[in-house]
Amino acid sequence: MVMSGTFVLFRHKRASTRELKNNEYFVLLYYIIIIIIIIIIIIIIIIINILITFVFNKLRERLRKFHLKQVKGKRRRMRKRQVVVRREEPQRSVRSVKYGECQKNHAANVGGYAVDGCREFMASGGEGTTAALTCAACGCHRNFHKRQVETEVVCECSSPPSIGT
Repeated sequence: MVMSGTFVLFRHKRASTRELKNNEYFVLLYYIIIIIIIIIIIIIIIIINILITFVFNKLRERLRKFHLKQVKGKRRRMRKRQVVVRREEPQRSVRSVKYGECQKNHAANVGGYAVDGCREFMASGGEGTTAALTCAACGCHRNFHKRQVETEVVCECSSPPSIGT
């Protein structure tokens, strides 16, 4: 009889029933050991999964507490700061808006660039009408013309400005 691994190979054609039973026991024992090893591996994987979930939940809880402490700390700091707003004499500013040259690209549909040369927006109609938004010179909408805002500050001071001491 020659043993190879756990399987028994017989040289003779006839084997006794006792040797066949021994061979069956070895094969059965081999399968039982493999099943036990697989069960142990599955249990280890389940335990690792539970540990990872536990650690992750603890970490998430600590991060949440840390974040709440940070937010509370910021709120406390914001409460301690006070902003004092002083009213100064109101300054009036006058804005005037003018619309300059037309910037509409008339050759955009063919891939080029061409403007019509209109230098200043002139309303076609009276203020408050839809014609007031159309240029009388080029026929374009007012939005195509370059917007120029001029701001002038007017100060009505009650006290004279002080000159350096």
